[in-house]
Amino acid sequence: MKVLLIRSPSLTGGTNSRLAASLAKIMGVVPPLGLLYVAAVLERSKIPVNVLDALVEEIDMAETQRRIKDYAPDLVGIAISSSTIKQDLDVARFCKEAGAKVLFGGAHMTSYPHELLSYDEVDFGIMGEGETPFLKLTEALRDSLPYEHIDGLVFKKNGRVTINKPWIEPDLNALPYPARHMVPWEKYSIIIADHPMATISTGRGCPYRCGFCYKQPSDMKYRFRSADSIMGEVHEVYNRYKVREICFVDDTFTVEKKHVLEFCDKFIAAGLHKKIKWQTTTRVDCVDYELLKRMKEAGCRQLRFGIESGDPETLKLMNKQISLERAKQVVKWCREIGIESFSYFQIGYAHETEESIQRTIDFSIDLDLDLVMYNVATPLPQTPLYMLAMQEGIIQGDYWREYTLGKRTDRIPFFVKDADKWVSRAYKAFFFRPTFMLRQVGKLRSPRMFKKYVEAFLAITFFNMVPDEEAKVDESAAAGTTTA
Repeated sequence: MKVLLIRSPSLTGGTNSRLAASLAKIMGVVPPLGLLYVAAVLERSKIPVNVLDALVEEIDMAETQRRIKDYAPDLVGIAISSSTIKQDLDVARFCKEAGAKVLFGGAHMTSYPHELLSYDEVDFGIMGEGETPFLKLTEALRDSLPYEHIDGLVFKKNGRVTINKPWIEPDLNALPYPARHMVPWEKYSIIIADHPMATISTGRGCPYRCGFCYKQPSDMKYRFRSADSIMGEVHEVYNRYKVREICFVDDTFTVEKKHVLEFCDKFIAAGLHKKIKWQTTTRVDCVDYELLKRMKEAGCRQLRFGIESGDPETLKLMNKQISLERAKQVVKWCREIGIESFSYFQIGYAHETEESIQRTIDFSIDLDLDLVMYNVATPLPQTPLYMLAMQEGIIQGDYWREYTLGKRTDRIPFFVKDADKWVSRAYKAFFFRPTFMLRQVGKLRSPRMFKKYVEAFLAITFFNMVPDEEAKVDESAAAGTTTA
């Protein structure tokens, strides 16, 4: 029983990606930790497994198919997303034709299990976290044993789709470290981190309920790894992969202050604060001055915050439960302590006006942040924002269900006309300020960083939201329409 785990080729981010096409090309690619965790669990159980990350290898569909054919897997697991479902189905179709069983995993699988398993090329899905269900299914298929009882499994039998209860890993410390040796590690990078870099998850789940964020079953229970487990993985990436910057990818790294302080103490005691810099994501209401200072001492270089809007009414609609005053205070603390501050902002949220959008742009500049990312607000499947969009007629019908079934090919509508142009305007207003550009020049640390700055400047100058090939399709469709 040979297993192949795949991330499909999609260099522009896919249809409905919230990241502008011109920026997607330069942002870099982060490791597919979910696949690497599954691979590690299978490898520990002596099951032949490999990982094909077509995205980071920048290979097209033809080369992806050649690799699949050469490996000849019995079972293929594909990490799918809402924005790449078309490519994922193309890969699944080829795998099925090659004689493999196909399993889908990811948030979109959890949102539309019936729809995805309606395709002949999809045999199984996973609800919740995938390590244990995937292992149990593989063992059952290998040994010709029943699999219908496996928690987390979605399957079809006699034309009927069965959905078992989601699986949530009870003990994250029991999982092996991700199988990084199965992918071309040197190719992973992100524009805001030094190279070589690594991503590490220290916990799973999220206790917050932001209106634009889809909550997976695994989000309902927040779980931490022990500080010793985390430190073991840090030592591994430092020694084996020569990593010099770590991105901790938790949704909210500082949910529990005691947990973070314990980690910082161990990081400093090991002397790693002088060898590795790190960054992570959190909320402005989940840090205080004492915690920020200790994180800086432990090597924290940058914190990313989801402030999202500079308009109080929009923040309420988002259910962010933060204040603009708190955001100002935390960013000020970061600058005093020496931690770079980075924030995400959404443009064109529900009920937004030109005035509220401009307030967000002005606020992001006045905050004196080190970096920002602006995205067009996108109603993702099963989110409160998506439900609101359908209720108010912004979206006709269940767009994502129809898109998943191949009944729609158009992009999901914006809440605000020309929201993409507002994003372009926001980027130029923030990044093309003389004070900002001078500050960035002072941070140059290497020729590689200079190259990234130039690429970012060009991407913003020639900003475009939609991939060129997708824009051409839209233009062709428009040319063939008539109006009464």
